[in-house]
Amino acid sequence: MSYRELKQRVLQANLDLVKAGLVVLTWGNASGADREHGVMAIKPSGVAYDRLNADDIVVLDIASGQVV
Repeated sequence: MSYRELKQRVLQANLDLVKAGLVVLTWGNASGADREHGVMAIKPSGVAYDRLNADDIVVLDIASGQVV
């Protein structure tokens, strides 16, 4: 899976949380992992959901925690 695809999936999961009424303001988020490539993607704290896009999603190396 490409980083772009992973970011898009995580974006959609976060937007689905909003639609389901499971978040308040910017609290709460969903993440996703691509274990084959050793990375995860997560919504950064404090980003408003109504302004969130795939470029805001951060991809990290699972082992080191470093931004990819």
